Amino acid sequence: MRRRPGGFLLVEITVALSIFCGVLALLLVGLQQAAETTALEMERTRAACRLERTLAEVRRGIVELTDGGDVTLPPPAPEDALPDETCIVGTRPWDAHPQLRRVTVTVQWRSRRRREAALTAETVVRATKLKFAGVDR
Repeated sequence: MRRRPGGFLLVEITVALSIFCGVLALLLVGLQQAAETTALEMERTRAACRLERTLAEVRRGIVELTDGGDVTLPPPAPEDALPDETCIVGTRPWDAHPQLRRVTVTVQWRSRRRREAALTAETVVRATKLKFAGVDR
């Protein structure tokens, strides 16, 4: 076979294109995984913000609770809510100090991977600062 000076054979071009397509496919898979991870972390960040906002409302006495029970709060505005989001606030007496209540806030949602996800935080609040449903303290 004669080869023209400065030209490429069809086999060389095919091999180069195959390598290029393989590298491009790997790059696209990596970008897709990075985008999915970013979306999952954004969900987790939104849930953490909801958790912190609810804890702040409990500390200020805005949230109405039941003593020794759990309360499911109404969901936020649809544009702020996570899929199937629920926010549960539970109060328990704290044995060390009768005037204090242990408050647990849990945010649950269905993640992009269709799995149940949850974040939980606890705080201790004076019983006099809490607003209990149907009870004046």
